[in-house]
Amino acid sequence: MTDTNRPARFKPTEAELVMLTAIFQKNPFPSASLRQKLAERMGLDIKQVQFWFQNRRATMKISGIHVLKPKRGNNASMDKKRTSMSPLSKDSPYFYVKEGAAVKPPPITLQFS
Repeated sequence: MTDTNRPARFKPTEAELVMLTAIFQKNPFPSASLRQKLAERMGLDIKQVQFWFQNRRATMKISGIHVLKPKRGNNASMDKKRTSMSPLSKDSPYFYVKEGAAVKPPPITLQFS
């Protein structure tokens, strides 16, 4: 069964992957306006860009790195979750690892200088 309304599967070029990964490292939860700009730039549907970020966060979680939004207001359940984890780096409020857990490297790791 095929869905004729579904856009073609998105496979980023190397340049697009570098751009998406750089944005993800700075903010793995881009705003709707940023997703829209990325979609227009790459000729995609905004949902395809949103799914790429969701899939990347899921891939990081499988690798042992939890991607969490910075807390807003008073959310006790998120505070409990964060206290059982350590930040991956002081520079980013998004990436956490469980205390004492071994972290597998994500499948695609790019180095930026």
